[in-house]
Amino acid sequence: MASGSENSGVSERSNLKGVTRLYLDSNAVSEGDGFRLSATTEEMIELAQAANVEVVVPEPVLVELEHQFERELISVRDQVVANSKRVTRIRREQYDVPAIDLTAAIGHHREAIESFLKGSGIIIAPFTARSSAELFGMAAARQRPFRETSKTVTDAGFKDAVIYLSILDHLRMYPRPAAFVSRDSDYAGAERLLPDGVTLAQITAVEATEELRRRLHLKALDDADARRRIADQELHGNAVESDRVKAFVIREFRLPDLLQSGQVREITAVDVVRLEVRALVPLMQDVAPGEEVRLTVYGLLQVQQVVETWTPPTVALRQRPGLDIGFGDKPSESVQPSAAPPRRDFGGRNQQVLVAIEVTAVRTATGYKNFQPLKLHVPTGLISSTKHFKYEGDAWIQELRKRGDIE
Repeated sequence: MASGSENSGVSERSNLKGVTRLYLDSNAVSEGDGFRLSATTEEMIELAQAANVEVVVPEPVLVELEHQFERELISVRDQVVANSKRVTRIRREQYDVPAIDLTAAIGHHREAIESFLKGSGIIIAPFTARSSAELFGMAAARQRPFRETSKTVTDAGFKDAVIYLSILDHLRMYPRPAAFVSRDSDYAGAERLLPDGVTLAQITAVEATEELRRRLHLKALDDADARRRIADQELHGNAVESDRVKAFVIREFRLPDLLQSGQVREITAVDVVRLEVRALVPLMQDVAPGEEVRLTVYGLLQVQQVVETWTPPTVALRQRPGLDIGFGDKPSESVQPSAAPPRRDFGGRNQQVLVAIEVTAVRTATGYKNFQPLKLHVPTGLISSTKHFKYEGDAWIQELRKRGDIE
């Protein structure tokens, strides 16, 4: 048998980077009585479709599950017949149960499987093309993926080995990063059979589902950021739209008390330095053209203000001239306090303030339009680049000076 060279092969369970194909083992598909998926496996297959990850079921898995279904059905039938006989003995009258048509039941089961596989886009990997002699030689030599026999394992893991070899043959013909979804741990050492450069991570259905969720979450975030960039370009590319938002900001802007040092007597100018779309709602999904979305737009403002400040009264210590208040022999006389009156000042201040604007827009085929601002928020603590200057401006200051309120 020509085998591949040494390979990383069945990788650590956490090594799922770049995996774009999932092979399903029997125990990942079956709940133990034929082709009956668990809720985790159903979710995994749906997530794989959304993430463009191939799902492949080896043909020997389907054959194993069909025979498993047949055995289980026969077992249940025999139990029903046995129980009906017990009921007959207890009641002392004949108690018959409807006969089970095994052929029809197996046919319906097979049709259901084929319908599911076709509807889910699942690929079937054919049986391994290795000869019976090759398989027998590997089993006799206990060569992986065959294993040692025991009291409980008498076939050297023949079914598992055929499933695994079918996967390897499929990978050799259609190589790509893949993972084998299985609860078994009997494949250690089989990695040397993998084609060169091909890896096959082994994971459980739960681990595969978690990985697919993570990928779709990251993809949704990337898609949301792409839509955000489109909205940002549309807002800046249309002067009418951006001017509407800027006018709203200038009209609605108020400086919160928490951000004030001194009393702001007047905001003399508000300049919108920059607008940037930061988030869209709904975040994780796009909407159809014509539908409305909500956006959060950040605005950087340059705000010029007139600020009134008060200097509190101060107490200065004053001593009489000519007195020695040191450590000499002369006694010190009492110190006379003097009070400075409070001082009222006016000054100018330029501040950069970051604001958040709630905006709605309408989705178009290529972007967004009709940006309508709804509400303005001034988050506390988002002020930088404060600059003070002497203010000599408006008439109301001159009036205060005339009345003597300020110097």
